[in-house]
Amino acid sequence: MRVIQGLLTVLLLALTVGCESGTVLATRSGRPEVSIRGRTSAQIQSAATAFFEGRGYTLTHDDPLRLTFERPHDKPAGEPFTAYCLRVRLNISEAGNGSHRVLAMPYGVSNCGQAFESETPMQNAYPQIQSFLESIRNELDASS
Repeated sequence: MRVIQGLLTVLLLALTVGCESGTVLATRSGRPEVSIRGRTSAQIQSAATAFFEGRGYTLTHDDPLRLTFERPHDKPAGEPFTAYCLRVRLNISEAGNGSHRVLAMPYGVSNCGQAFESETPMQNAYPQIQSFLESIRNELDASS
């Protein structure tokens, strides 16, 4: 019996570690981020808003250095009538030398917009969100 318990414990630990290890990007933080030069934070916010809204997201929070976008999404194997959305938070910070650092964090949100929301970081979405940030940077570079 102890052997079976030991094997189950090892299996459970392996599964837990495997589930927690997510995508790590080759960025300073290991998360989606880009550096944008020669633009103001307002220009970056405007480009990011247009980009995300063009992909079905809605701007739900807007302040000078932080934007939050949400998009309704059907949760796989979710219960009917449960609100679920994808949320992306962007933080814009001055990095010096006329550049800004834009960091993004994607979340899956259960009970989106309701009293008892539950956010879950979506590390598997890091590559897609990284490509979104790079597209925003490229659009800003092209409009110079």
